[in-house]
Amino acid sequence: MLFWVAALAVPIGSTTTDVNQNSDDRSSHAIAYQWASKITTVSLEMVVPGVIGLFVDRWLGTVVLFTLVGFGLGLTLGIAHLLRMTASSVGDASNAMSGEQERTKR
Repeated sequence: MLFWVAALAVPIGSTTTDVNQNSDDRSSHAIAYQWASKITTVSLEMVVPGVIGLFVDRWLGTVVLFTLVGFGLGLTLGIAHLLRMTASSVGDASNAMSGEQERTKR
């Protein structure tokens, strides 16, 4: 069923490009390390403020105040970073697409 929905979403005669097709000339290992670094960075941005809040709670003797504030702050920072990464990758993809279209017009 999903296949039919996806097939109907693409107009006949339109040109589609493969998501994996890019103009990056780095090796696949280098690209994988870059993505692993991005994922690790976002994960740490989400978790570390909460862990710091946990230590502050234990140090001050509060129940879970700073832990919740830390995880809330970490979630906000992580989502903001994900949105920036997505916007930059979409911008890079659209720039690559426009460059590809310019090359095919010549």
